[in-house]
Amino acid sequence: YAALHVFSAAVTDTLDVIVESDEAEAFTTPTTRLTFTQTAAATSEWKEALGAVTDTWWRVKATIGGVDPSFNIAVSVGIL
Repeated sequence: YAALHVFSAAVTDTLDVIVESDEAEAFTTPTTRLTFTQTAAATSEWKEALGAVTDTWWRVKATIGGVDPSFNIAVSVGIL
């Protein structure tokens, strides 16, 4: 499970956020588990990954695009 909260965003910029997992700490072969909708404004979104996952290592990756990007975000991830 993961939740993305974008509290503020620069109008002309974009934000892409994904959650990845891997069996190796170095993330040599990461698998994208969740992909949030690209945004350019304040928003929130909830995602759930279906199926069993045996990976040990998890991370959140954010890609910001634009001329002078500025985002204030929080991402929470829960693994059951």
